Amino acid sequence: HTLSSMIYTVEPGSGRFSPSSHSGEEFVHLLSGRIRMTLNEQDYIMKAGDSLSFRSMEPHSWYNCGKTVARILWVYTPLVQE
Repeated sequence: HTLSSMIYTVEPGSGRFSPSSHSGEEFVHLLSGRIRMTLNEQDYIMKAGDSLSFRSMEPHSWYNCGKTVARILWVYTPLVQE
């Protein structure tokens, strides 16, 4: 499997609010700030140093619920275009 990664810089109140699901797997590591990750309708408040991994088929959404900029390392298997 091929892995891709990126670092998101997210302003307070910003994020992906609509749940998405797709093929693959994901690993999220919060470098700074706070985010609320919703996975299968369960909320997780993440702070700097927290990590989460999941299958991308599970509905997921997230946003910066803190008062400062959040930085997120996101590692994932990219979507395959057929």
